Amino acid sequence: MKTFDIRKIYVCQIQEVKNLFEEQTDEDEVVYLNGRRLVIGKKIRGFYELDENNVSYGLFVKRITGYKHILTGSKYREATNPSISIGEHVINPKHIELLTKKERALTSHLIANYQSYDMDLSVIKVLEERINDDAKYIEENEETLGK
Repeated sequence: MKTFDIRKIYVCQIQEVKNLFEEQTDEDEVVYLNGRRLVIGKKIRGFYELDENNVSYGLFVKRITGYKHILTGSKYREATNPSISIGEHVINPKHIELLTKKERALTSHLIANYQSYDMDLSVIKVLEERINDDAKYIEENEETLGK
């Protein structure tokens, strides 16, 4: 059975890209042609808007091209990637955290219980379900408290 090092697992917030737009900045776009500096206009920066109503969490391992979801094997890009498209599910770069930092007590308990840093898929699945359940519980309580 395949195992994953719990110290290298990330908890990432998955959201859908709702809107993409570009904005001109005050900074000049500069190119060098034959050793000469040329200003070709103002820099254009891409911005994104994520769906705040459809949020879920997943457990990922970091790869060169992005993050790979452990349970499904799907690769997700960060929302800052310039080649994302509307409707694509991406990782919110503001909500990426090592599992061992986010769930310190729980991961310490698992490491002590299994006497190993390596966890199999059944443990990963339960962890992901618990993190999503906790997030839904917090969200529901914030709604009832009127925050």
